Amino acid sequence: MDENLEIIQTEKDLLENDPIIDLLKKLVDEAIRYNQQQSELIKEYLEKKIVRLHNAENMIVDLLFTLTKEKNFSVEVKVNFRWGVSSHLKEQDFDLNPAIDKLIDKLDAKIAKEKEKVKEKR
Repeated sequence: MDENLEIIQTEKDLLENDPIIDLLKKLVDEAIRYNQQQSELIKEYLEKKIVRLHNAENMIVDLLFTLTKEKNFSVEVKVNFRWGVSSHLKEQDFDLNPAIDKLIDKLDAKIAKEKEKVKEKR
């Protein structure tokens, strides 16, 4: 039993002192920092685009965005209106920013359409 513990301890020592492991740890740390920076840039861009919808503030309860990357970027939003209607919109593009732009255009059109429906019911 002690022999197994000794082997495990030796492997652990090798891993802790291995320059390749150290390099991999640094690369992972850099990748995490890069992704956090990218996330902040995406968030800022999205917030900048949402400002266009300021005229609909009193109509929207919330906006739930989902951004994914497979072959293309896919941007989705679920919008919940104050009067109980919920809509799901989706857009795809090779680049993220144009996908966001297209989605915001669709969302703007959807808001105008819902606003018209509410006016017609009154």
